[in-house]
Order: sequence, then structure tokens, then C-alpha cells
Amino acid sequence: MKIVDLLNKINKNEEVPEKIKFEDTIFEYSKENDDYVHKIDEDGWINETLLFKTMKTHFISDLLETEVEVIEESKEIEEKLDWEEIIGNIGKPVWDNKRKKWRVLDYYCREKDIFYVSFTDTNNREKFDEKELYFKEREEK
Repeated sequence: MKIVDLLNKINKNEEVPEKIKFEDTIFEYSKENDDYVHKIDEDGWINETLLFKTMKTHFISDLLETEVEVIEESKEIEEKLDWEEIIGNIGKPVWDNKRKKWRVLDYYCREKDIFYVSFTDTNNREKFDEKELYFKEREEK
């Protein structure tokens, strides 16, 4: 959906998508703000960002034709696993997005500030922060 179409729907008080993705950020529609809002920044801090106010930094001619991805309600937005989720899932399969295969978690450890995981298909431990692990297989974009 183009930004111009989204703005027209809002202007006409028509139904708009609840969630959209713009420049790799997910926004949710807020009737209170009459805008799309992103509430959490990359570091997990609460930081409300309003989509249309953010767009003021773009050239209007380029912006109106820009596409946003509509996130459907049934479409899950899955984040990669964090360290706490690894701890509780030893012995369970996870999707390794970098290797494009399912792997079973075997072991985890921390040495100073470095976190490691290992899998049943190898004897090597791997740096957790270099991994892209999920509970569901990821589709190619």
C-alpha cells in the first residue's frame, strides 16, 4: 500500500491497517494520535515515534509513492530468540537462519561478557550474538 493511499484512508475516516512496516520498523495505528506509532526503540526503551511526523524528513514527492507493508493480524512477527529463551530450551529444536536448517540446542555458557551456544550436530560452541535463532522456520524475503 502506498503512503498516499494510507493518508487518503485516514482523511476519509476509512478503515486502515492496524499494523504496517515502514523502513524496517513496525508501526501500530493509534486513533488517539491519528497516526501510526512505534513505541519501543532498538534498545528496548519506551520511545513513541509517530510515523507521519517521522516522514517530515523525507521529500514529499518521493514519500507519497513509497510503499508500506501491511502486517495482517494473522501474520506473526517473530523476533529472533534472546538469551533467556535459550536457557529454557536446551534439548529442543530451533531454526538457525544463517545455516537455513533446524538444529537442537545442546549447551549454553557465558564467559565474561560473551555468550555461547552449542548444538547436537557439532562439537563446537558458537557465539550467541552471531546467531539468528527462531522457534519457527523463516521465509526468504
